[in-house]
Amino acid sequence: MSVTIDKTHGKESGKICKQFIEEYKPEDIDNPQELLDVIENHDDKEYQNKFAKIKNPKHLFKILSVCDDLDAFGLTGAYRYIEIYLLRGIPVNNIATMVLKNLTSRIDYFTGSFRYMEKFYKKHIKRFDLTWAFFTDLNNQIIHENNTKSLSGPLGVINLINHYVISEKRTPVEASKFIIRNTTDDYVKNYFRGLYTELSSREFDYIIISP
Repeated sequence: MSVTIDKTHGKESGKICKQFIEEYKPEDIDNPQELLDVIENHDDKEYQNKFAKIKNPKHLFKILSVCDDLDAFGLTGAYRYIEIYLLRGIPVNNIATMVLKNLTSRIDYFTGSFRYMEKFYKKHIKRFDLTWAFFTDLNNQIIHENNTKSLSGPLGVINLINHYVISEKRTPVEASKFIIRNTTDDYVKNYFRGLYTELSSREFDYIIISP
């Protein structure tokens, strides 16, 4: 993603890995081409690639793909969606629908792969629920309001991220601290408190706060 924010960023990741292999010549990679193929396809959320049907939960594609899915969960996941979609130039009115479709693919694959690991699964379902709730709220706000420049609710979250992170180049932590101090909207405040907690904690251990 440091090279391109396009959906094809997996190909760029593969090129980086190939350069690494050629330069350092690691001896413990059994199948370098398969490794590169896995990296290139890790973000295929339509799961149409040659690895997607593999059942073995220890297969490298399964692990890397699901790790990528887990990055999309939680309030940090919501933030990552917002930042990437804004940078791609996707209109705010379209973000919720696109994200909810993408999240559905991710949670279905995660459930099919790791539901048997009950504690692990429940932990990340809680994180998924936060992301799903945010974009459902965003969809509802867009349906009922005509003002996409609103500074309240999930639209407010998006517009503040756009201003303080994308335009002013603040880090998400810096932006969160500033917004928490200055917003008067409870939804916005609760979101950035949760985001700040996630970004500042090694573990997901806070209580979900309803707006």
